[in-house]
Amino acid sequence: VMSNNTINTAIAITGNLITMDIYADESIQLPTVTCSGMSLAVQASGGSVNFTATRVVTSADVNGILNCDIVYRDLAGNLGFQEVIKPGCGNITVDTKVPNITYCVSSNNVLGRGYGKEGDVITVVLNASEPILTVPTVTCSGLIFNVYGQPQTQQFIANYTVTVEDINTLLACTVSFTDLGGNVGTISKQSSTGSCDVRTDTWPPVATYCIMSNNTTPSLAKLGDVISVTVRANESIAVPTVTCNGMTFTVSGISGLTSYVATHTVISSDPNVNVNSCIITYTDLAGHSGSASP
Repeated sequence: VMSNNTINTAIAITGNLITMDIYADESIQLPTVTCSGMSLAVQASGGSVNFTATRVVTSADVNGILNCDIVYRDLAGNLGFQEVIKPGCGNITVDTKVPNITYCVSSNNVLGRGYGKEGDVITVVLNASEPILTVPTVTCSGLIFNVYGQPQTQQFIANYTVTVEDINTLLACTVSFTDLGGNVGTISKQSSTGSCDVRTDTWPPVATYCIMSNNTTPSLAKLGDVISVTVRANESIAVPTVTCNGMTFTVSGISGLTSYVATHTVISSDPNVNVNSCIITYTDLAGHSGSASP
């Protein structure tokens, strides 16, 4: 018994042809062949002593090692003995189940595993539902990862070091692989909550700011007035620090926003100056230091 599977003739996947050669020690009637509930088509291949039984595997067939039953009679009608498998004619395993790999993407970025800036290492951990024929290939948004692991195993690790030339995007990964019989696999992300996502970011952020007070003349601020500095960035940033002419401002908001408001209530010890130049210190979520201009 064998399959025409090009990878392993002991495995039959959907579309493969299973062939069983039957040899009798005397002339017999056309036998019937059933393997694990599947009927095989039988035809004589050499008079009335040699026969060939075949079947094309379908996705509905039972998976597992084939258990075959051959029923036959000689020309006088005597029921034959149970078949004997010749040495070298092994069992066939039917495998129509599509393998799956679950994966999770993370980064060694010091500010958070969800971002990868230049120099950071992005890692993809892969776990397969069954042994995989060869080490899979992993590509994420055009970035080709180095993959580590052994063929015909189920766990693999892929990594990539981000460069300044890389695309800035939320990585979308593809994994190419087959099981031991050649079934092409599918992939699924280990988590859908974002904990297995990485966004590459190689661009420093840029921000602008605007200064005004709650005085009836917004360009002036007297004792007790509140000066506000509105900071707007071109991407999500960590909470900035704001200092204007030596005065420290209180910034409201949480990390990850693109807009913040910093305030300072004028006190008697504040300098009497034109508050027109502020120092805005901040980073984006990947860790790049940003610039700010009025």
